Amino acid sequence: LAGACGFDGVGGGPPASADGGGTTEAGPATDDVNVPIASDAALRPGCGSPTLQAGAPWPMLGGCVSHAGRSVFRGPHRSPHEIWKATVKSFHPVPSIGADDTIYVPADTDGILAFSPDGGSRKLDVGGGDVTNTPAIGNDGTLHAGAQNFIVARRPDGGRTRYDMNENVDTSAVLDADGNVYMGSYADKLVSIDPTGTFRWEFDTGGDVKASAAIGPNGDIYVASLNNKLFALANDGGKRWDYSASAGIESSPVIADDGTIYIGTKDGKLHAVTPSGAQKWVFTAPGGFDWQVLPALAADGTIYAPAGSKLVALRPDGTEIWRFDIGSTLRTPVIVDADGVVFVGADSNLMLAITSTGNELWRLDVGDVPYGFAIGRDGTLYVTCNNDKIHVLHE
Repeated sequence: LAGACGFDGVGGGPPASADGGGTTEAGPATDDVNVPIASDAALRPGCGSPTLQAGAPWPMLGGCVSHAGRSVFRGPHRSPHEIWKATVKSFHPVPSIGADDTIYVPADTDGILAFSPDGGSRKLDVGGGDVTNTPAIGNDGTLHAGAQNFIVARRPDGGRTRYDMNENVDTSAVLDADGNVYMGSYADKLVSIDPTGTFRWEFDTGGDVKASAAIGPNGDIYVASLNNKLFALANDGGKRWDYSASAGIESSPVIADDGTIYIGTKDGKLHAVTPSGAQKWVFTAPGGFDWQVLPALAADGTIYAPAGSKLVALRPDGTEIWRFDIGSTLRTPVIVDADGVVFVGADSNLMLAITSTGNELWRLDVGDVPYGFAIGRDGTLYVTCNNDKIHVLHE
């Protein structure tokens, strides 16, 4: 790894629970790479979640519980250069960034890797199990992630709480306003646990949950499954409604500021659904929507959707503004920066920056297939790749 090689940083403790209950493991007194900074910084516009870490540039998948993919920071507008890179053994890695600018990357059997902005790193042990999903950073600096069959909360002192789902977990965690955690599994369920790691409820989705749930401005939880369904759930797990989409859903819901839910289906359609579960419109895209390939929502409501080899810009009423043909399949979520510039990655090892009018600012061959990225407060672009690399780019 680039920079200082890390250490485990977690002391001994009792073994994790395997009986479905939440157990707590003792850790060392300090773990300075993961200690939150006290901050009175405003929460991110369009977010407002009190249980995500204030001042964190990118505290979870999609930047917030809505997965809107909107950053308040400016990314590189001129062709960037690589500052450093490192090896990260991971499957479909997408980073998150904490208030102290630490970058957290899922690292399979290595747990979570925590990088400082200069490339120094250390391993953050989660007690075992592959971590393949984006850590969500709680307001006290606790990292919430899935580790094989477990929902894990890793505190800044190194202690851990683990809840056994008894089935593979491969979706990122979402935290509601009370700190309750929601994660899906391949057992056709969405599970909720409270902040102590205690089971609250589970909801049968009737199909695999392949991507993270999302939370709307009304507090409802939205989750999609491979059985073509989008569900809206109350905080207590009761079903408010379900929406029948045109095909299986592997991507997360993305929620607009007005509560509209956007969901992509495997047959290449983007569905817009009202907060009451009614269809607003359906857009037939020029390609499919795969797992964790999320659209982004600009401040003016424009939707930027990666579909096949095209990036498509849509108005909130579903009409197309423009499409940009990159020439190879898009595998990454989309991020819109503070100036409305769109960042996306492609199978051809390319990262691209595209203006809100559909003009290319730059493209860069990073030598690996990008899969996820985040923008730091200084404009650094952190690009994680599907073949065990992280590339760090700056103007």
